[in-house]
Parts: sequence; C-alpha cells; structure tokens
Amino acid sequence: MNTSEERKEELCTEICNFRDSLLEEFGEEEVYTSLLWISSLMFLSSSTNLTEGKKEAFRAAKASYKEELDRRNKEILLNAKASMDCTIKKYIKTHKNLYLIK
Repeated sequence: MNTSEERKEELCTEICNFRDSLLEEFGEEEVYTSLLWISSLMFLSSSTNLTEGKKEAFRAAKASYKEELDRRNKEILLNAKASMDCTIKKYIKTHKNLYLIK
C-alpha cells in the first residue's frame, strides 16, 4: 500500500473515531449535519475555483443522497423478499393475532 492510501485510511479512522466520540454526547442529526457542514467548508476553502468547488460539493451531496436512498430501498426489498419466502407455519406463528375475514 502506498503512503497516500495509508494516510487516507489513517485520516478516515481518525474522523470515524471523532464521530463516535461526538455521538456519545450529541444526537446523530447534530453530529452528521455538523460534519457535513465542516467538510463542505474545508473542501470549498481548499478549492481555487469556488464555482467549480460549489458544483463538486453539490455533486458529492447528490451522490451520497442517491447512495443512501438506494441502500435503504435495497434493505426494504430484502426485508419484503424475506417475509415472502417464509413458510406458512412460520407466517401464522408470527402473525397469530391476525384474522382472515371472508
């Protein structure tokens, strides 16, 4: 592994440790919103062209939103498939308080 990759992994580890320590004291929404804000400001301050930096920041935000949306949809579909694959006895046992009305 080259030095650049090692430094990226070390930085990611430190950021995750920092996030975990913040989560102990604050709620998820405050922590993740603040980290997003900080990372956006850091990225824009390091960019020489603010217009291009703004476009890239929006692109990254949209990509992360789409990735999270896809992950959640996949999770919902997997749960639905798992519930459809279960046997009738298991389904009845799980839903024994439901009554079928004809």
